[in-house]
Amino acid sequence: MATIVTPDTILRCHPLNRSAVIVKPLRPYLEWAKTDDAEGLAESVFENLRREPHLYLLPEYEEPASQQEVLEEFWPILFEAMLEGWAWSGLDSIFG
Repeated sequence: MATIVTPDTILRCHPLNRSAVIVKPLRPYLEWAKTDDAEGLAESVFENLRREPHLYLLPEYEEPASQQEVLEEFWPILFEAMLEGWAWSGLDSIFG
């Protein structure tokens, strides 16, 4: 069922006080992925992730110096999520 946007529904929206981080793989990831790429999918997965990167919402921070603290706290979770996503992406390509 589609939601119809009216002025009434817009007024009920609430702001989302979060910071966003966009994660794109770099060449070191590709080189690492190629070390275990029997199916030859590393290059295409890498290019797909560069074109359509993941965006994660993190707690907001007030001061620019706090950005590093937030990233240090959440990078293990982000890293795990990215690895899991890449693994499932590869399986989708195989079993698709």
